[in-house]
Amino acid sequence: PAVKGNLETRALQFGPYRLDSSVWHSGGAGGSNDASEHKVLEEAWLSTCDREHPHYRLSAGRIVHSADGSFLARHVVLKFGSVPVFYFPILWGSTDERRSFMFKPGYSSRKGAYLELSRTWAIADLGESDLQLDLMAKRGIGLGSNTHLETENQELDVNAYGVLDSDPPETEPGFNRRFEETHDRYRLHSYYRNRLTDDLTLRLNVDFLSDIDMLEDWFKRDFRRLQQPRSYLDLSYDRQLYSLGLTVRPRLNDFYTTVETLPELRLDVPRLAIGELPLQYQGSTTAGYYSLKWRKFDLSRRDVLDELVYDPERHDAPGDYQSWRGDTLHFLYLPLALEDRVSLTPR
Repeated sequence: PAVKGNLETRALQFGPYRLDSSVWHSGGAGGSNDASEHKVLEEAWLSTCDREHPHYRLSAGRIVHSADGSFLARHVVLKFGSVPVFYFPILWGSTDERRSFMFKPGYSSRKGAYLELSRTWAIADLGESDLQLDLMAKRGIGLGSNTHLETENQELDVNAYGVLDSDPPETEPGFNRRFEETHDRYRLHSYYRNRLTDDLTLRLNVDFLSDIDMLEDWFKRDFRRLQQPRSYLDLSYDRQLYSLGLTVRPRLNDFYTTVETLPELRLDVPRLAIGELPLQYQGSTTAGYYSLKWRKFDLSRRDVLDELVYDPERHDAPGDYQSWRGDTLHFLYLPLALEDRVSLTPR
């Protein structure tokens, strides 16, 4: 593009341009930059498509970017080819990653044409929080928020997402895997850690879900890591020679079959040398009260199960049961060095 201006003051003006990077591609009718790093772009567009004429792009009649990272865009249009899909008279935000505004247009077979908008705020020196809005042609409107705060001894994560799903998963009319079809879908997840003393740590994890497929549909990374999320309260006292812990693990989502821990006490001793002897010791002892709770189906299928296992108040699910349980495990090790690079540890 043709450029004119003053290199000493960095006041520049340029004509039609095209910029390409490994991810982003942009172009426009022209722009300017003054000495205070105040930038103006005219008839600008942005896309991740590298075609000469992008399959999709976000265009604006005028974009003003200030030195503090804030920007204001007017007459913003999301286009697929030459067809406009969304229009925003004004969009504003910041390119500062700690208080940034993000928009992501795209298309997928699951969502259809979509536009993802999010705004991030810094919370002093403690962390950050964001608010996101998803507009999806096939699935509806989603709204979510993520907050992360951290100090030297405490950490808090709060994640919430809800969607008015116009196309929820369905295995038969009105039902999904024998559960009633759900259009109002959500997830509320919170994790809290507090290091009360140098040795004592409190951990709390809460995960509420609207339905059995919510995690797989909208949080695939979490689903691959743990198909059935757990909610728990854990208090751990860790010393060099032993670790003592107390855990409570209830069931919060009744579409999962879960063994509740109400509560469990554990004592773990790491592998230790026994005085001057060549032996080593390691032990683990747990005791607790446990309750097995079967998932509660909305659609009964008694014809395929043995009538003897039915609980008349629970459709076709077997009855729940509870029990106290205690166990203790102890090992003695005898490490042997056979050669410089070969060792054997019978136990």
